[in-house]
Amino acid sequence: MKRLTESEYHATFSIPMLRVSDGADPPFDFWGYFDQIPADDFENHDCSDGSITYIWRDSTSCFEHILVNSKTENVFMVLILDIRAANVLGHRLLSLNREYGIDGRSDSAKAQTAIVCGQLGKTEFSKLPHWIQRKIQELKMLNPEQWIQRRIAALDNRSVAELAITPEGEQMVRECFSRVLGRF
Repeated sequence: MKRLTESEYHATFSIPMLRVSDGADPPFDFWGYFDQIPADDFENHDCSDGSITYIWRDSTSCFEHILVNSKTENVFMVLILDIRAANVLGHRLLSLNREYGIDGRSDSAKAQTAIVCGQLGKTEFSKLPHWIQRKIQELKMLNPEQWIQRRIAALDNRSVAELAITPEGEQMVRECFSRVLGRF
């Protein structure tokens, strides 16, 4: 049972991550793997119900991320399925509470935003202009900071929020989304 490092886990993402529809069958049975994950890897979170709310597939259709719910709100055991090899690449405990500063009692919309938007890098989602937030949600992006950085060379070492506050920067971000979504 391979517990993935943060970098190994993030290497399985490709933009945009797409949510797999509810009720879709997994590409293969992974529960045998799940049952053998060492107890220490759950970090005292109980995922024994085996319920799944979120499944994400990377844009290359190489990996599927199965988020097994824990009894702690916003904490999941993520199984990374290698679709082409038909095996489980590994697993990682995902605590949105810890990684995104979401308290376990807070609104589920904030947690959903964190799941949909994933790693925002230097940019906090709530600090982005509303039109950018809407486009990120439309595209169901998992890592918009990285996605935009790949497409806008002028971003340099600035966050998307830093770039978008200037008129020329906002225009660059708009053009970036336009190429993907068409004019808006």
